[in-house]
Amino acid sequence: LLQVVVYLSVWQAVAHERGGSAGGYTAAEFAGYFLVLVLFREFTFTWVAWEVETMVNTGSLSPMLLRPVHPLLDQWVKMLSYKLQSAAMLTPILLVCSWLFSATLHTTFWHALCAIALIAPASMIRFFVDSCVASLAFWLTRIGGPRSIYYVGVVFLGGQFAPLAV
Repeated sequence: LLQVVVYLSVWQAVAHERGGSAGGYTAAEFAGYFLVLVLFREFTFTWVAWEVETMVNTGSLSPMLLRPVHPLLDQWVKMLSYKLQSAAMLTPILLVCSWLFSATLHTTFWHALCAIALIAPASMIRFFVDSCVASLAFWLTRIGGPRSIYYVGVVFLGGQFAPLAV
């Protein structure tokens, strides 16, 4: 949440300095964009690349392979329960932030419905790609470098640093 609030504050300041808008977004529209981003990022975030690397390096993955549940399925269920819990805690915070930052959001009912419908597939795709990045731990001692390159791409190309239109 802190990272997004920092980006939000920076882009709002840029919009104010440029006479009220930057890249086609007003300060209030930047607030709406980044607050919605928090919710979507929370639902698609995974920690599997960090967790699997640790399990491979410490050897804790080996006993998990003897269980009838696949280790990645175990990770996915843990993340799903975390996401449901954090969404319940994050919603009131986002409502307060939207009031504090005077957020505006221009959308239609159908766009919102499509966005909600696409959260689950987006989360599964992100989990799959992060699992592929995590599988590098089987061949490399540390995957921090490749993982960082991947996440820099996610931040910039995923619109987390700034809206893609900007």
